[in-house]
Amino acid sequence: MRESTFFQSLPQQLLYVLIAAAVLALVGPYGTYRDLPLDLRAAYWTLCMLTGWILMTAIGAGIDRIEPLQGWPVVARMVVAGFIGGVPMTAIAWSAEALFRRVPPMADLPYLLMDATVLTIVVSVAIGQAVELRLRSRAGTTELTTPSPAAPPPTPPCPAEDMSGASEPVPPRSTSDAFLRRLPPELGRDLLALEMEDHYARVHTALGSTLILLRLRDAVAELGESSGLQVHRSWWVAHGAVAQADREAGKLALVLRNGVRVPVSKTYRDAVKASGWLDR
Repeated sequence: MRESTFFQSLPQQLLYVLIAAAVLALVGPYGTYRDLPLDLRAAYWTLCMLTGWILMTAIGAGIDRIEPLQGWPVVARMVVAGFIGGVPMTAIAWSAEALFRRVPPMADLPYLLMDATVLTIVVSVAIGQAVELRLRSRAGTTELTTPSPAAPPPTPPCPAEDMSGASEPVPPRSTSDAFLRRLPPELGRDLLALEMEDHYARVHTALGSTLILLRLRDAVAELGESSGLQVHRSWWVAHGAVAQADREAGKLALVLRNGVRVPVSKTYRDAVKASGWLDR
């Protein structure tokens, strides 16, 4: 399965972490400005921020796999991650204090826990929002630079008639054609699947994928029921896209023609079975 935007954004997250460490070293909160020179403050906060980032990356990866949380806003998920990471971040802060200043007395542990949790939540939300805004900008640019659905042709004043006098039916406009006009031309028109990534939809075609500024449920509604099936809270698959069904560790998945594995949740398993995709 393709990595989520969370993992794709790791280099960008690292940059923000280093910037945050530099700012904290200059400001010197929690008495570090008074007790430590600039070089030691830089080492102190870089150690705390980098080890904390590695920890929060692991927690974020776990949250990214929890299906009920996948539809939550980034801020809410980062707050959850911050609360979960509060205790281990306290251990990191305690170690940094012991290394650079003094071993904190046990009586200070509740205050250290509160400070570490608050700072973890604030930094997590700030970095999460920064990554979200960058993704939103990139997705918006992608959509704005690709052809938008064209307006339907004007209705002629009188329907064309054949020799028998019957009016010639005008074929309805294809909803999927209108949707595919959102995509860059180099991705073609062979739509395979849609994948939810936060508040965006990643469109998979036979030639690649792209991120568009559109919620998955809105994209599915635009394509219509006849174009495919939703197989997971985060996935929709087009008819004709499935190469085979597969089970791994008791979990059902669909393998698309381009090799992408799509999980099938229990909620949608009956519909997938009725479609005949599991017989492949």
